[in-house]
Amino acid sequence: MNEIKIMKNVPYRDTRGRPGKYSLPLNSMERGDYIEVPFNSKKELNNEKAKVRQILYRFSINSNSITSARVKFKTVLLQEDNSYGLGIWRIN
Repeated sequence: MNEIKIMKNVPYRDTRGRPGKYSLPLNSMERGDYIEVPFNSKKELNNEKAKVRQILYRFSINSNSITSARVKFKTVLLQEDNSYGLGIWRIN
């Protein structure tokens, strides 16, 4: 039988699920910051807004496990001419 070796300082590879569809900079947002997630059509906006809000919710419940203080966001649907998006503010 082969001997099993113990290795030190090997970086951990996070392999949980597939990568997210949206790479939102939520970790670097501070109170009062705003980002906008653009969409190509109103149909795409309607289909994807729940997914983006789910990302925000999951981030907020996992943001600070020590104090259990939740990060809160406010979202607004944006529509001007033929451009659509979801505006996101960090409110605390």
